[in-house]
Amino acid sequence: MPDVRDAIIQQRVRSAAGSSLFGAAIMLYFTYGRGVWIPSEGLARAAGLIFSSTLEFGGWALAITAVLLFTGKLPMLAVDAVVCGLIGILLALSGLLVLGGGLQAMINIIFGVMFGSSGWRSWREFSSLRNAYRAPKTAQAKPAHLGIPAALPEDVMTAATAPLPVPEPALEPTPELTPELAPEPTPPLSTNEPAPEGFLSQFAAPDPESSKND
Repeated sequence: MPDVRDAIIQQRVRSAAGSSLFGAAIMLYFTYGRGVWIPSEGLARAAGLIFSSTLEFGGWALAITAVLLFTGKLPMLAVDAVVCGLIGILLALSGLLVLGGGLQAMINIIFGVMFGSSGWRSWREFSSLRNAYRAPKTAQAKPAHLGIPAALPEDVMTAATAPLPVPEPALEPTPELTPELAPEPTPPLSTNEPAPEGFLSQFAAPDPESSKND
């Protein structure tokens, strides 16, 4: 079964071929379609020669690089970075030599910056994919580009497999009686006290002294 990372790397490398092929088409169009005027003397001639040579040879080099990028091989990104970087430097140099030459000089500098930034992006892409390719491969690991980690740390696995604690039922606190709500104590009964008056007095024992007087 092919590695998932190899397929991702090939896809990323092939995606860079389109921009390189487009840049090569523009450069070769201006070389053979419209032509480049070269001044006859001074720095302007040197700038014109650098510009025309960069368009011609750089266009063919970039076209070959685009074809190599379609193979999906990772080193081709480094080749694309070098080719675009050299084209950007030469185009910017041809504009700086005739900086006061008007619009053409500014166009050369702008295109030089564009090709240079394209080469820098290709180099960064190459570095990141190379580091990903050198990373150790985990058996049956899920692809990291899908947002799924290849492996979980040991402490996470231990916490995931540990039994869940059973919560103990909370005991409700017993309300304390306030002095106002507490019941009054019942006084103890005494046999020496006289019987109460009223309804219960008829059940009391007769007094012997009162019976003698009668």
